[in-house]
Amino acid sequence: MNNPLVFKQRLWMREPDAKLFSYLLRLPKLEAFIVDFKSISRQKATSNRQWVIGQGYQPFNDDAEGDSVVPKEREKRSDFVGRLPDVPIGAFTRLAQAIDALKPAESSHVRRYGFEAGFQGVRILVPRGVETAQNRLRATYCDQSLTFQHIMQAIVVPDGDEERAKLLTALLNSRIAVWYAFHGTASFGSDRPEVGQANLLILPFPSPADLPNETAALSAAKELVQIVDEARAETQNAFAPRVEDQEVLQRIDQLAYKYFCLSPDEIALIDDTVDFIMPAVQPHEGHFPDLWQVPDAAQRALYAHTLSVSLSGWFQGQNRLGTRLMARSADLAILRLRLNGHEDYAEEQQGDLTTVLEYLSEHIHQPLDGNFQLMPDLRVFVGGCLYLIKPMQLRFWLRSTALADADGIALDLQQAVTMQRPRSAS
Repeated sequence: MNNPLVFKQRLWMREPDAKLFSYLLRLPKLEAFIVDFKSISRQKATSNRQWVIGQGYQPFNDDAEGDSVVPKEREKRSDFVGRLPDVPIGAFTRLAQAIDALKPAESSHVRRYGFEAGFQGVRILVPRGVETAQNRLRATYCDQSLTFQHIMQAIVVPDGDEERAKLLTALLNSRIAVWYAFHGTASFGSDRPEVGQANLLILPFPSPADLPNETAALSAAKELVQIVDEARAETQNAFAPRVEDQEVLQRIDQLAYKYFCLSPDEIALIDDTVDFIMPAVQPHEGHFPDLWQVPDAAQRALYAHTLSVSLSGWFQGQNRLGTRLMARSADLAILRLRLNGHEDYAEEQQGDLTTVLEYLSEHIHQPLDGNFQLMPDLRVFVGGCLYLIKPMQLRFWLRSTALADADGIALDLQQAVTMQRPRSAS
């Protein structure tokens, strides 16, 4: 089967990421119950009891002089634009749309009417662009009449589905949604940071009954709906205490992880992608992404701890893995894992990289004088120890990298343990 995402996924996914993506891929998607406005228009079907998605209006450029880019006969007059409050992208508010300060568009002339049913009733507004400051999608619940341009899309919600719409609004603002969009769409991460209508509909939106722990999912869903209700109350009450966006988003993330029944390791995969990988894929001008920086002592220790804990699970508690950084330079570090080791992670302050490399070269069949930046997964077994030679860039010391490294060396470690055990008498 042809996979247009194969290059991108090979570049940014390792085995643990692929397993998580596969789990989310199997869940029901938005496209299972949301239909495109254009398809309904062509079929002249009714949409009274359907979830429908469509984009806003396209403004008419009536300021052009001479030959207009848009022919004069394309001009239309909207019954909504110029009369209802208009929300420009700069006035978009996450979770619940505030309209008090909004004014109608200056002109009712439009090039295209857009999805006019999305200007009224209960709906979810979703801008196409990804907010780069937070590396998230944005979605807001709205039940007041207003207009918006085609840079936004509206999901119209049938009567009686308001609670489900609030849940979807919260989940679209979570890290899970943007993580899946990053790995599951072609343009995001390789072209521009946006998720258009077609890409939005492939996002997972299971019901609690579709998830491994229905009780936990129901509990999380109730709290996520409450967050949206709190945001709506805040927009309607100028004197309500303002909750910081970052605090709310962190709360949404934790509840979204609970809703999808993710493990701590799976959460680490998502957090590392949002915090480090996505900013490096599309960095701001003049900004050097953290992903390419040298990992500090705390980050190296976290990598070693994650690797040790993940690998110890393969041995069912029979063996403990001691970890120690034997030597490092500005470019490379050598991490030792000792089977049956009892020492906590530490770093040799006087370790000499050249000396350790010479020691390791005695146990393999080729000299270690190449470019290690091109061999980031080089592993050397010596006795009961495994040595990892790693470039000193944060991308090789993330928690998610540790989980992938653990998968890659688990069988080798098991073989080393087997070789150390004395053979039983025949």
